[in-house]
Amino acid sequence: MKIRTLFLLILLFIIAFFVALNWSKFITPTNLSLGVGTVHAPLGLVMLGLLVLLTVTFLVFATYLKTSVLLESRRHSQELHAARELAEKAEASRFTELREFLETELKRVMARYSESTSNVLARLDQIETDLASTTKEIEQKLIALSAGDTVEAKAPKNMSMKKAYEGKLQARLDECTAEIDKLKSKADTVEGEEQLRYFEQIQKLRERQTAAQKKLRELKEADEDAWENIKAGMHSTWESLGDAIKSARNLFR
Repeated sequence: MKIRTLFLLILLFIIAFFVALNWSKFITPTNLSLGVGTVHAPLGLVMLGLLVLLTVTFLVFATYLKTSVLLESRRHSQELHAARELAEKAEASRFTELREFLETELKRVMARYSESTSNVLARLDQIETDLASTTKEIEQKLIALSAGDTVEAKAPKNMSMKKAYEGKLQARLDECTAEIDKLKSKADTVEGEEQLRYFEQIQKLRERQTAAQKKLRELKEADEDAWENIKAGMHSTWESLGDAIKSARNLFR
C-alpha cells in the first residue's frame, strides 16, 4: 500500500472518530444564514455534508486526471510504437535496396570480367594460330627456295625472304607485346594469390618475349649466308613463346 493512500485512510479514520465523539453536537440544530434568509438545521451535519461533497469532488477530479494521463500515455505509446515500426520498415527497405544494388553491380562486373577474359583468350588463340601458320609458311618457302635455286639466284631471293621473314616476325612480336600488356593490366585488377599466379605467368611470357627479341635482332644483323642458320633456332624460340601463351590462356580461364 502506498504511503499517501495510508495517510488518507488515517485521516478519514481520525475525522470519523472525531464525528463519533461529537455526534450530539453535530446534530444540534441552530439558525443558519443563507444570505437571503435563515434556516434551522444542525451546523455539524451541514459542514460534514460539505466535507463529504468536497471529498467526493476531489476524488472524482483526481480519478479524471489519472484517467486522462493514462489515456494520453497510451496514445503516446501507440504513436511511438507506430513510429518505430515505420522506421524499422524504412530501414529494412533501405537495406533491401542496397542489397539489390550491390547484387546488380556484382553481376555487371562479373559479366564484364567474363567478356574481357573471353576476348583475351580468343586473342591469344589467334596469335598462337598465326605464329604457327607464319612459321610453317616461311619454313616451307625457305625449303623450296633452297632446293630449286642456284647460288647466284639465291642471293637476292634470300635477301627478299629475309626481309619478309623479319617483317612478319616483328609484327607477331608486336602483337605478343600488346597482348602481354593487356594481361598485365588484367592482373592488376585482381588481388592475393591469384594476382601472384598471373604475374608469374606474365613473367614467363616476358622471358620468352625477350628471347624472341634477341633472336630477331640476331636475324636482322646476320648477312645472307648466315641468316638461314639462325632461322633454324627461331622455330624453337617461337614455339616456346607459343607454349607460354597457351599456359597464360589456361590460367586466365
